Amino acid sequence: MKLNFALALICLVGFVFGQNDPDCGVKLAANASKPLLGIYGGAEVSSPDYPWHGMIAIFSPSLVGEPLFYGGNIINKRWILTSAQAVTDPSNGTIRDLSKMFFYGGKYARKNESTQQDRRISLAIRHPSYNAKTLEGDLALLKLDANLNLSAPALGSICLPDGSQSVDSLTGTKAVTVGWGLYDIDSSE
Repeated sequence: MKLNFALALICLVGFVFGQNDPDCGVKLAANASKPLLGIYGGAEVSSPDYPWHGMIAIFSPSLVGEPLFYGGNIINKRWILTSAQAVTDPSNGTIRDLSKMFFYGGKYARKNESTQQDRRISLAIRHPSYNAKTLEGDLALLKLDANLNLSAPALGSICLPDGSQSVDSLTGTKAVTVGWGLYDIDSSE
């Protein structure tokens, strides 16, 4: 039931944002360079294997060392789909200070890249049923302060259902999971 709810919400997001982009996701098929090994383990990727995925970085004086990193998926030139965890301050359960959050599209490593487009976050909308303990409703939308250039080689929008498909019709459809993390448990990269 929870999977159906999440899939239904993603279908709704696709419908609301008018996902009719014929170029969504196509860069993956043409440029995928390494096999996917799963959520744990994974494989290092390079630009532009997954042009719809970017990095959300959260900077805070309370964080020692590097910022927190979360993944975000480009819905269109102004909106990003991410987890509610990314936008929630764990100390009080409220939306994080948006002035400390940034989205980096076209970024595929923790170094600056010539392909990346940096944007500030102007609005965060967390799923109203988000529960930090159960992770139910772990979805959020981020509005960027300026448009992304999706015609750039390393950026594109994610393919989402257009709202005309039922959840049942999508069962068994192949999907790709991408995110930020360690691909080698013994590595700091």
